[in-house]
Amino acid sequence: MDPASTLVGLAEISLALAGFAAIVLVLATRSAALEPDTAANIRVMVLNAVGSAFACLVGVAILALEVPTPLAWRLSSAFVLAGIVAASGLNQLLFLRHLESPNLRLTAIWWSIAVVGCAIHLVNTLGVLGPPSFGLFFLGLVVLLSQAAAQFVHMVSTLIARSAA
Repeated sequence: MDPASTLVGLAEISLALAGFAAIVLVLATRSAALEPDTAANIRVMVLNAVGSAFACLVGVAILALEVPTPLAWRLSSAFVLAGIVAASGLNQLLFLRHLESPNLRLTAIWWSIAVVGCAIHLVNTLGVLGPPSFGLFFLGLVVLLSQAAAQFVHMVSTLIARSAA
């Protein structure tokens, strides 16, 4: 398995998910404005999808610099971890704190997945389970992308339920 081509493939999947979300969003908002919870969910979903693509390309860029393998995955995971923390903090400050009545159960689910992804990248950065590896880096990205996919499914089901009502 070539890490660079695998990461490029995952980046393509991430961007495809964001593109599908944009299409669904355009079609869904033709008739009415989105509820604040739905808008916040979509914002985080797109952030996760585009962020996953960007993180994949960071891994490819670090490989292109011919950084030694364990260090490349340590740097890649550290960069992704820092990005997740920064993006989550900014999203919380700028958007999520303005919600009047957030869905706490759903928020707990999204944060749980993000924490698992962060933990995987932290383990890889610190080399806790052995030398930093492509496998852990990739797994951390897949967890973050799975969060975006779950949010996409939630968005579509919410919009379908709203249009059926």
